[in-house]
Amino acid sequence: MGGITEIKALIKSGLENNRTDKESSIADFNKAKSIAEEQNLHKEIPLIESYIKIYIENDFDNAKSLLDKYQETKDAQLLGYFYFLLGKIYDQKGDYDNAIEFYQKALDTPGYDTPGYALNNMGLIYFNKGAYDRAAEFFQKALDTPSYDTPGTSINNMGLVYDQKGDYDKAIAFYQKALDSPGYDTPGMALNNMGVAYYNKGEINRAVDLYQKALDTPGYVTPGMALNNMGVVYRELKKYEEALECHKKALKSKDIVKNESNKIYTQSLIKSVENSIKNQKKIEELEKSSLSEEIEKSSISEEIRKIKSETKEQDVLTKIFESFGDADARDKFFKEIEENQKKLDEFITASESINKNENLLYILRRFNSYTPIVSSYSNISKGGGYFITCDSKGIVIDPGFNFIQNFFDNKLRISDIDKIIITHAHNDHTVDLESIITLIYLYNKKLEEDIGKEEIKTKRKRVDLYLNAGTFKKYGGWLSLEREEIDKIYILNPSDEINITSNLKLKVTKAKHNEIIDDEYCVGLIFSYGDNNIIFTSDTEWNDDIGSQYKNFKNALLIPHMGTVTRKEADYLDGKPLNECVYSNHLGLIGVTKMIAAVTPQLTVISEFGEEIKDRVKICDKIESVFKSKIIPADIGLKISLEDYSIYCYCCDGFASYDEIKARQYPVSNNFKIYYHCKGHDDEKARNSMDELMKT
Repeated sequence: MGGITEIKALIKSGLENNRTDKESSIADFNKAKSIAEEQNLHKEIPLIESYIKIYIENDFDNAKSLLDKYQETKDAQLLGYFYFLLGKIYDQKGDYDNAIEFYQKALDTPGYDTPGYALNNMGLIYFNKGAYDRAAEFFQKALDTPSYDTPGTSINNMGLVYDQKGDYDKAIAFYQKALDSPGYDTPGMALNNMGVAYYNKGEINRAVDLYQKALDTPGYVTPGMALNNMGVVYRELKKYEEALECHKKALKSKDIVKNESNKIYTQSLIKSVENSIKNQKKIEELEKSSLSEEIEKSSISEEIRKIKSETKEQDVLTKIFESFGDADARDKFFKEIEENQKKLDEFITASESINKNENLLYILRRFNSYTPIVSSYSNISKGGGYFITCDSKGIVIDPGFNFIQNFFDNKLRISDIDKIIITHAHNDHTVDLESIITLIYLYNKKLEEDIGKEEIKTKRKRVDLYLNAGTFKKYGGWLSLEREEIDKIYILNPSDEINITSNLKLKVTKAKHNEIIDDEYCVGLIFSYGDNNIIFTSDTEWNDDIGSQYKNFKNALLIPHMGTVTRKEADYLDGKPLNECVYSNHLGLIGVTKMIAAVTPQLTVISEFGEEIKDRVKICDKIESVFKSKIIPADIGLKISLEDYSIYCYCCDGFASYDEIKARQYPVSNNFKIYYHCKGHDDEKARNSMDELMKT
C-alpha cells in the first residue's frame, strides 16, 4: 500500500503545481508513473497517464480512451481518482449532469483523499448553470474540507458568485480574502476579478489599477483577459488609442491565442475601437469644416449626429456583450440561443413521431394546481396534462402548466396533436392551450414556406377542440372557427357520447369542482377502447352521485385526482360524519378510496397530488395493501397501453404487465421524479437506466 500512498501524494502535488509550475507538475505525474512501474502497480498506469493527458497535454479524448482501459481493470485501487477524471472530462465537454454524477461518485468512494477539488468543480458547474446559491454551497463545502489545500481558489470563486448576484462589495471582500489566504497561488486572477467588481460598481479608475496589478503579478496565466478588461475601460473613457493598444497586446497573449473564441472576441474589440477612432476623426474633421463654413452647417450637424448615434449603438453592444463575461461565456450564450431555436424548429416542423400501430396513454403531469405557478424550481414543481394516441390520432387532455415542455421531453411533436379535450377552466388544466394553437400556426406557416400556398390548403394542420362550458366561456373571445388552426369546437356536457376516433369513444360525466367561473360545468371523462374503459375523474370532490356514474364500467383503468390529504379527513376515524370529513374540490384520500371501491378497477393510477405530499409511492402502496389491486402514482413519463394496460419499462425498453411494474421514488431523486420498472430489475440498475433515459 506504500506505493499507492506515494502515487496519491504525487497526484495531489501534480494538481497543486499544475496551476503555476507546469514543469513540476509534469515531474510529479511522471514520478507517480515510475513508482507504479517499479512496484508492479501496472493497473494504475492508465489512470496516471490520463492525468498527464488532461492536465499537461489538454488531450481529453485520449484521456477518455485510457480511462476506458482502466475501467476494465479489476481490483484497481484508485477508483475515486478515476471517477474524478471522468467528471473532469464530462465537465470539459459541457455534459454537466454526467460530470456531477462522477464527481459525486468520487466523493462517495473510500480512499479518495482530494475531495476539495471535486467539490470546487461541482460548484463551478452550478455557477456556469446560473445556480449561484447552489454553487456557493459547494464552494463552502470545499472550504470546510480539512484536506483541501487550495482554499484560496474556492474563496475567489465565492467572490464570482456574489459578483454575479450584484453584491459587489461582498465579492470584493471575498477576492481580498483569497489574496490574504496562505498559499494562494493565483493572485492575478483575484486581482482581475476584483477589478471587474469595481468596474461594475462604476469605480472605473480603481478597476484599471487592479487590472494593472494583475498584469504585474508574476506567473499570472490570463493576462489577455486583464488587458481586454482594461481596454474596455479606456474605450469607455474615450481613450481610444490606449484601448487599442491593450486589445492588440491581448491578442498576442497566450491565453487568448490558444482559445479560438477568446481570439475572435478580442478581434471584435479591436475592430470596435478602430471604428470609434475612425468616427472620432470624422467628427473632428466635420467640426473643423463647420468652423470654416466650407459646408452648410445644418448638413454637418446632421452628419455628426448620425456618427455619434452609430458610436452609441456600438457602445451599447460592447457593454451588453461585455456583461456576459469572458469569450467562452458569450459563445455559450449564443450557442444556447441557437440550440433553443433549433429545438423549437424541430418541435414545430418535425413529422409525426407517434407510432401508428401503438395506442397509448402518456402521463405528462406531476403535481396539481397552484404549485407550478408559485415555484421557481422548474424541474420539481411541474404540472402538465395527458396525451392519448389512438388510431394514428393524438389527443391532448387538460394542457396545464409545463405541458408543452413535458410533451417535448417525451419526444412528441406538435404535428402529433389532432384533438384537445379540456375538463374545466382552471389554469393548471388550460394554460398551454393558447401556446399549442400558436405552435400549430407556426407549424403551418413553416409548412407553407416549404410546399407553397396551394399545397397547404389540403395539408394544413387543424385541431378539434372539446371544451367544457366554463373553458369555452373563458376563451370565447379568443376562439373562433375562422382560425385556420381550429377545425371544430364541441361543448362538453354530462352524458354526451362522442366518437373521438374510430375505436375510441368518449362518455362525459359530471364533476363537482369550483372553477372560479362557476361550479356547474366541470366534467369527467370515460374513454372506451374495445372492452376497456379509461376513467379520468378530473378535479372533483366525492359524493355518491359522482361515484355512481362509474360503477358499471368494467376492465377499468382509473385515474383519480387526489389533491392533498387534509386534517379533517382524519376526523372520520374519530367518528365524525363522512359528509363533514370529505375534501372539497378534490377527491382527497377518502374520495380516492371511495372511487376505487365504486369502480373496482384493474389498475389505478393516482394523479394530481399536491406538491406538499412528498412520498406519493408510499401512499399508493398503503392503499394497494387494502384493496389488493394494482395502484401506482402518476408521474411524467409513465406510458400505458390501451390494449391491456401494460406499462413501459425503461430498463427493458418494452412493455410489461402492470402487475410486474414497480413505482419508486429513489432517495437520490431530489425532484420528486418517480421511476417505473418491472420486477426483473433491481432498484439501483433501474435508477441508473431511468436517469439516463428520462431527463425530466
